[in-house]
This record gives sequence, C-alpha cells and structure tokens, in this order.
Amino acid sequence: MKTNIFLITIEQMIDMTRSSCKVAESQNQESVELERDALKNIIKKCERGLAALDSQK
Repeated sequence: MKTNIFLITIEQMIDMTRSSCKVAESQNQESVELERDALKNIIKKCERGLAALDSQK
C-alpha cells in the first residue's frame, strides 16, 4: 500500500525535524525558523500525497 510508504516518509521527516531542532537548541540557536520551514515542507508533502490519492479516484 502506497499510503504506508508515504506515512513512513512523513514520520522520517518529523524525526529529522525533531533532531535538527534539538541540535540547534543544544548550540543555543533559535530553532523556530528551522522548525517552521520543516513543517512547511511536511505540509507540502502531505498536500502532494492527497492530490495523488485524489487523482486515483
């Protein structure tokens, strides 16, 4: 099922975002912009996934 692969990809993106934010914070850097950009990318990926599913109808 393609949805499972898609969800694994999203989970990996979330994990990478979480890790990057932890590293930034450990270096006393603001992670707000990093987190914001990562979330935008995740949203875009989800929107593309939804569009792909809609096109299969």
